[in-house]
Amino acid sequence: MGELLSSSWIDRHLNLVISGSTGTGKTWLACAIGVQAIRNGFPVSYHRVGTLLEDMQLAHIDGSIVKMRNSLSKPPLLILDDFGASTLNDRNKQDLFDIVEARGERASTIIAGQLHWEEWHSYLGAPHLADAIVDRVVHRAHKLDLRGESLRQVLGRDA
Repeated sequence: MGELLSSSWIDRHLNLVISGSTGTGKTWLACAIGVQAIRNGFPVSYHRVGTLLEDMQLAHIDGSIVKMRNSLSKPPLLILDDFGASTLNDRNKQDLFDIVEARGERASTIIAGQLHWEEWHSYLGAPHLADAIVDRVVHRAHKLDLRGESLRQVLGRDA
């Protein structure tokens, strides 16, 4: 955790994959690490995957997709939240690959979602794209699997 908060992993263009059940703190943790990265001088961009993919579909239509892809490739840290919560069409799968490919080993990405990275193949449903995404993200990543009760339920009992 110390390395994640020091942001030294961003200098090395590593990634972070956070998985866990609903309410275990994935978004909170991704955002806390992102805020610390900003404090350490790194620009950060945050997107919920479903909303981002909707925006990318509109960018395909209006012709601004190249500009959008370029903007997603630039920040040293990109946070993609709620990965696995949206149904993907073929264009979405390709867009996810394009984002990961554009960032390559030049920038860091946090992917947070309920799916454990080993489930990404079945979620993506396109073996060649799934292999490419897993290879580019997971093999150069810290991995955190959050377990436990939903923090919302725990805090709700105390209210």
